[in-house]
Amino acid sequence: MDLWTLKESHGLPASLRNISWMALASQARVLLFDQACNPYRKFMENLTAVRSAVAFPSRAGLPLHFQNWSRRSFSLRIYDSAQEISDKCGGWNALRCGRLDSPCAESDDKNWKKDCQKTIYSFLAAKEAQHHQGRLRSKLERWILGDPTHSPFIRIPTRHLTPHWQARRCHALLGYLSTPVPPRVQSAVFGIIWNRWTTSVRFQGTGECTFGCSDWPGLDKAEHYCKCEVAKEVLRRKLNLNPATYGNLQTMMMVHPSIDSKETLTTVALWCYGLYTTANRLRGVGGYEREEVIDAITQAIREGARGHPHARKVLDQRWFREARTTPLPVWIHQDFDKKTSRLRALRAVAGSRREVRRRLN
Repeated sequence: MDLWTLKESHGLPASLRNISWMALASQARVLLFDQACNPYRKFMENLTAVRSAVAFPSRAGLPLHFQNWSRRSFSLRIYDSAQEISDKCGGWNALRCGRLDSPCAESDDKNWKKDCQKTIYSFLAAKEAQHHQGRLRSKLERWILGDPTHSPFIRIPTRHLTPHWQARRCHALLGYLSTPVPPRVQSAVFGIIWNRWTTSVRFQGTGECTFGCSDWPGLDKAEHYCKCEVAKEVLRRKLNLNPATYGNLQTMMMVHPSIDSKETLTTVALWCYGLYTTANRLRGVGGYEREEVIDAITQAIREGARGHPHARKVLDQRWFREARTTPLPVWIHQDFDKKTSRLRALRAVAGSRREVRRRLN
């Protein structure tokens, strides 16, 4: 289900289409606007007659096998689909008015027929994406990010090692990545979190590090590439980041508290993209010198930033002392407890601090 809600849950540019949701939305549109289903009262009378005949086929003079056929009829199918959607959204009028800034009567809503199917599909996708943080938390559990040995050279507060904080942090940064980097880079970061990298260990095999590092055991797995000697050398020499701080699994999973600026986030994401593409190209080839592999990773990083003004600017200014850093948005660092969440919800509805204070009291 992750592919159907990439945009709604994790902030990626687009989501894959779910054919079941598209079928439900199109069937509801047919029931509401197709001439064969209008007027609606006549359609319901015919549908009631069919259901009565199906319930008592012998009384209506119909053969018994007609009962099985009628249950698969198009009229019953579109009615059941539309009723299912109506029950989920609380009625068609609520769904129609929910997409408008200022609700109006159906007769004055000229675009409802055109937007109906798209609105229904968006509602189904948004309803499925409600539990995105729980899904992300289950994906992060396999990496055991709460182990402090992942970052032995930097002290991370205990609270930042909890699954709840890491899931919220990862979700916030993953969604914010659509601004500073291209979609291909965001996809590579999403892939490492979902264990999508095509390493040997992922396919229950064994293999040496594709970068040819001297570490032991230099296995072909995602947990190794974040702390590989070659990958850390790229951080130090090419990206001006301290390997002792950023060369770890928590950085690749976007949960490290040291990722505190937009430029650092961009650089780390490009580093992950460079490791991902270079490892795929060198897998099964081998025979390259260490400097050649470092140059290949650097070139892949530049390819990842190609065509994106902000990403290119960040790469060009990695060694500028006067380069300005942009702090991450405040909402990424905030800790939303129940009271804070309630305040934000009330402000969105009330619009004034006085009204919020009155409702809380």
